[in-house]
Amino acid sequence: MKKNFESNLINLMMLFIGIALFISAQSIKAGATNSLGGDFVPKLSTGLWVVVSALLFVTGLKNSETGSKQMNLTALLKTFVLLIINISLLKTLGFIICSVLYLGVQMYLFLPKELHSKKNYILLVILAVVVPILTDLVFVNVFSLILPTSRLF
Repeated sequence: MKKNFESNLINLMMLFIGIALFISAQSIKAGATNSLGGDFVPKLSTGLWVVVSALLFVTGLKNSETGSKQMNLTALLKTFVLLIINISLLKTLGFIICSVLYLGVQMYLFLPKELHSKKNYILLVILAVVVPILTDLVFVNVFSLILPTSRLF
């Protein structure tokens, strides 16, 4: 019961933070562009944050009767450290290279031991390379937003 209370409290805090960020994103000016402005992605991402947080909170309330699994704090810490490294290297290496490295390491860390095989490693590498490139193409060509780049890529 205590773990469910803690989880629900965290979900509620995330919901409030998301609402505050969404309200803050409303003050971002669109800019003078013919396509989507600089306000689009912050509004979209904070809106998604609020929806996901609300769903997690409601789901947590519904499942409060059942026991919850022990939270894996080491996995949370590893993810946090990876995100900090990713953000700190973003200007130096650019979005694509940082995202390839981040996704590759993140997926490897969370791949269950029984799924460690050459076939799955190849799949991880393909996903880690393809997803950031497609994301960059969508942001540049569809949204007309430029993601951080480096001299390499």
